[in-house]
Amino acid sequence: ALFAAAGPSVLAVRLFTILYATGVSLALWQIGSRFWGQREGRLAALLYAIYNATYIHSQVQPMAVDHLMLLPYLYAGFLFLQGRPLWSGLLAGAAFSINPKSVALLLFFAAAEFLLRQPDLARRWLFVFGGFAAGCAPWALYLAAGDKWAYYVRDFWGWGWSYVTVHSPATAVLTGLRRTLNYAGF
Repeated sequence: ALFAAAGPSVLAVRLFTILYATGVSLALWQIGSRFWGQREGRLAALLYAIYNATYIHSQVQPMAVDHLMLLPYLYAGFLFLQGRPLWSGLLAGAAFSINPKSVALLLFFAAAEFLLRQPDLARRWLFVFGGFAAGCAPWALYLAAGDKWAYYVRDFWGWGWSYVTVHSPATAVLTGLRRTLNYAGF
């Protein structure tokens, strides 16, 4: 809609980014206020607004997939803790369609289940996975319909996997330990 109004311009991208970041700040305020209090909710929104606006140069517009997945990601966790597993799964699937990192939500759901120990575990997870599949379905159909699946796997998963496999886990741990010790002054 913004591209229709402003044309294919930097202005449209900046307006969308501003509106989306405002939505994420409001979501953080709502979720933080619900679980911790008004002050904490406002602080979460403020810290996100500052982080989102200051971590890179102003000439670059930050609109990466990590940013785009935030709204469905946040509300998936929120709805899961509210006891609405179908909707949380649906939003987790939508977030996964934007960025596969959001599969970490399922780990959050499992940890919440372990800590909350609510009855009817199997039924809730059936709803979570059903919602997750429904949330991923439009993206999967889009990829399958236009012969885009091979390109998607190559560009989205192939490049990511190549970055992950550059170093062994032992190298990553040792590098992290070395840098931590160097930082600590040893």
